[in-house]
Amino acid sequence: MALTPKNAPAEKKAEVNKAELKRAVEADKALDETKEYKNATIEAKGAYNKALEAAKKVLENENATQEEVNSAVASLNEAKSNIS
Repeated sequence: MALTPKNAPAEKKAEVNKAELKRAVEADKALDETKEYKNATIEAKGAYNKALEAAKKVLENENATQEEVNSAVASLNEAKSNIS
């Protein structure tokens, strides 16, 4: 761990935009009640549920990077497309 002087400027955290991830998670709240979800394969449902849970964790993580957010959005969208 590097020591820094007391008056050294703190490292500025990169701004992370979670809006798209939040929209994707919110939009999918009722997906499991749709005909497409009910008729999907067990594998597709499992992959979707796993991607949704991972997306929620990234959304709740205050230290998530933009790369993690983007990856969660992509994974959730891919899993959702396999349901439809």
